[in-house]
Amino acid sequence: MDYATILNDKRVSQIYENIDGLAKQGDSWHWVYHGLTHVQNTIDIAKQLMPILDIDRDVQDAVLVALALHDIGKEYENEKNKRSGHAHSSYLFAQEYLAYQNIPHKTEILQAIKNHSEPTNDNSLISALVFACDKLDITSKRIAAHGRTIKGQRQFQYVLGHQFELAGKNLITNFVYADGFDRAEWDEFFKGYPKWTNVTHNACQLLGLTSESRFVSSATV
Repeated sequence: MDYATILNDKRVSQIYENIDGLAKQGDSWHWVYHGLTHVQNTIDIAKQLMPILDIDRDVQDAVLVALALHDIGKEYENEKNKRSGHAHSSYLFAQEYLAYQNIPHKTEILQAIKNHSEPTNDNSLISALVFACDKLDITSKRIAAHGRTIKGQRQFQYVLGHQFELAGKNLITNFVYADGFDRAEWDEFFKGYPKWTNVTHNACQLLGLTSESRFVSSATV
């Protein structure tokens, strides 16, 4: 089973449609999309990033499967039951969904889904890559209407995408931004989320690389 088979499953696609519907309704607990739009974004980021890092094909496939299911438990998360966490709900769904599938790295796939909300020290490259690709999807395509009203988070609407480059042993993530982007507000917001300021760090560390983030105007790209 590969990620495309999962996303073409009507059961899976319907759940993700329901998740996107919550954000489209302006639900204040859903300020970014966690449905199919977001999942496809993370897969596109992974496909762009992993070949640059020379990740083995079987690990790439495992990361894509994990990304296909990583947010499927979001349907059950809201303001009332947020403490249960959608990552754990997604893990339980994936555990059942993949139970009879003979796929490489299944244990690591499930662990990556379970831990994708926070960086971990489990020394799993799959977990580190899933975390990075998920957290890199903070772009104009992902932010919902409510998110555009929140100071700090509203800056996501000006981020158009990413460019990755490997300079020697250093991975550079370029955030491409549009006119209207307020870097000072962005930086102030991320002071509250220090673990998210360099989300490729864990993966690069496992690969013997360093990493950094830069910001590039779309006018110069």
